[in-house]
Amino acid sequence: MTTMIARQDHGSEKMTRNRFTRGLQRGQGHYDGLCSSAADSNDGFDVSVNRAGRDVWTPRRPSPIRTTLPLYIHPPLSTAKPHHRQRNPKMRIHLLPADAPPDVRLWLVDIDLNAPLIEAGANGLHASELARAHRFLRHQDAARFVTMRAALRRLLAAELNVDPAGLPFIADTNGRPSLSMPDAPDFNVSHSGAHGLIAVSFRRRVGVDIEEALPSLDWRSLEASVLHPTDKRVIDAMPQAHASSAFFACWTAKEAVLKAHGDGIGGKAISMQDFSVLPRNDARYAVSAEPGAFQAISLVVPQGYAAALAWSEITQP
Repeated sequence: MTTMIARQDHGSEKMTRNRFTRGLQRGQGHYDGLCSSAADSNDGFDVSVNRAGRDVWTPRRPSPIRTTLPLYIHPPLSTAKPHHRQRNPKMRIHLLPADAPPDVRLWLVDIDLNAPLIEAGANGLHASELARAHRFLRHQDAARFVTMRAALRRLLAAELNVDPAGLPFIADTNGRPSLSMPDAPDFNVSHSGAHGLIAVSFRRRVGVDIEEALPSLDWRSLEASVLHPTDKRVIDAMPQAHASSAFFACWTAKEAVLKAHGDGIGGKAISMQDFSVLPRNDARYAVSAEPGAFQAISLVVPQGYAAALAWSEITQP
């Protein structure tokens, strides 16, 4: 169930009609949405006639406007200046196949790579997160991190009914983040290009990965470090036109499994080429036994990307 919030807008009783209509034309002020243009009728005002026979416009305090929106789409107003107002990233729940565990949920996030960091959500992050964002050499990388961390904070806060800024993130020895609080869900984040994914579950470990399938990438040079012999045989048997997309799909499935496992990419316990995920039956990958009891599926994502979700078969009470 999507947690909902309501916003209430109240007008200022001291506004004149001219200021009111100018505010509508500029899209400013708390009266936004009461009228569609300055030429609308006297919405927001009571009209009376004085002794001289002239119209008198008296601002009317409108009834509270109740706008009910999903919490993960409608952000709180930033305390920054109006022209630097935080814009919540476009985030939508991702539908999973029917055979995926019902406790696993997934969100797809669109990232504005050119957005100033304050608009991407930087004013809602912890000081250490801001310091990390500013260590990126490229603005696009900083925008990805800030957007995804801000989205993660809002999403987890909605799940736990707490303040997003107060969420206590920690990381294990492999760098895998988690929440240092009772009954916290497991979660995992991935981003590439202009899109990101967030997976959450209260009952099991989850891992997610998305990759922009760049045509310029020489994926053949990565075969030895990514593919198990079983994976390589399956891909080599495919028509050349499908081999590249199959490799990216296989790559994301393996990263998702390793992230759910907790060892991560480059970990010491298990590496990508140590286990196989191919062949694939529709969306479901055939994950071999080496990583443990994990399942993985391919995800439908924007064109030019490959993505996968993995989860542990072992559940928590």
